[in-house]
Amino acid sequence: MSANVKASLKLSLKDFLKLKSELISKLTAELEYEKEMSNFTADDEESDIWETPVVDSKTVVKLSPIVEELTGKKIKPEWIKCGGYESVEEAVEHLVKQIELDFENK
Repeated sequence: MSANVKASLKLSLKDFLKLKSELISKLTAELEYEKEMSNFTADDEESDIWETPVVDSKTVVKLSPIVEELTGKKIKPEWIKCGGYESVEEAVEHLVKQIELDFENK
């Protein structure tokens, strides 16, 4: 079953759990790419101005097409942690848990 077909169906929690590992893999790959593209070095590495989260909330929003393609759901603002995430893994785990909870509540 293609991803586009999956998204057109009403997925159950059981269906979501079957595609969860694929979703984690795709989200992780995209965040790693985004992280690599946004790498920069401050002239003064001691400066507080450069202290930003590894993954910010705006970057997580960019994952919405992947989430929608696989699950049929758009990322809800309340699923994203304010202030960002300290790692790609933390961001993916948090987002996937929020999606799973949404399926559980349906």
